[in-house]
Amino acid sequence: MVVARASSDTPPPPAWQRVLDEVRSPFLDENKFERLILEGAIVQRWIDAGADEHLDVIPTVRRLIAAKREAVPWNYFTKAVREAAARRKAAEDEDGL
Repeated sequence: MVVARASSDTPPPPAWQRVLDEVRSPFLDENKFERLILEGAIVQRWIDAGADEHLDVIPTVRRLIAAKREAVPWNYFTKAVREAAARRKAAEDEDGL
C-alpha cells in the first residue's frame, strides 16, 4: 500500500524561488541565468540576517530590476536589501515596536 503525503507536508520552495515568483522579471529568469539557482543561498542569508522577505527583499529586488535591462546576480541586490532592512528596523525602533 502506498500512502501519499499530504500537501501540507511539502516543504515550501527556497527563498530565491519565492522572490523570483513574486518579482517575475525576464531579467531574473533562472532558466536563462543559472547563477540565480547556484547562488540562491544569498537570498536566504539576507533573511537570516534580518531582512523580511515581503517588506525588504521583494520590494527592493522589484525596484532595482525594473531599472535594469540585463540579467544580474543576487549579489547585485545585497547592499540595497541590507539598507532596506536597516531602515525598516530603525523605523520600528522609533515606533517602539
